Amino acid sequence: MALGLLPAPEIPEKIAEEISTELPELFSKHVDERVSWEVSVICDPLTGSNPDAVRVIDAARERMLEESWDLTICMTDLPLRTNRLWPVVASVSITRKIAVLSLPPLGVAFLHQRVREAIVQLVTELYEGDPELSPDSENRADEEVDTEAKAGGDARHTGPTPRRLASASPSS
Repeated sequence: MALGLLPAPEIPEKIAEEISTELPELFSKHVDERVSWEVSVICDPLTGSNPDAVRVIDAARERMLEESWDLTICMTDLPLRTNRLWPVVASVSITRKIAVLSLPPLGVAFLHQRVREAIVQLVTELYEGDPELSPDSENRADEEVDTEAKAGGDARHTGPTPRRLASASPSS
């Protein structure tokens, strides 16, 4: 399973590079141990220059297809907000297999740890939410995620921080 990380330049890129080697093992442990995970990091200035998650997802979809990735996580240091101007941790498109993670709502303390946890949670949701990828997908991602709005297989997260890895693991 190929995951592409598309961080914005500077802080998101640095964090993506630093955690990318840890992610395959975390995915095997928390997402699906039967799958071999490969993580690529490509810095993308658009990710850091556009606060509109939909536009970032559209651009990421093109890159994902070019690179032959199965899933993509964009990382930005821009704040994302809902229509009601609430802060958004991540915007997820399960149908496109892409998520945009906003670093500011994660805070400064323990940022690397929180980014790792958020990425594992997002990959779990993308993987389990798509029957083509997950052989035993039963829409568990829909049951486990707190969202502000869900439509057409897409979810928008609004909490100030993601849940811990323990709650991101598949239910038994």
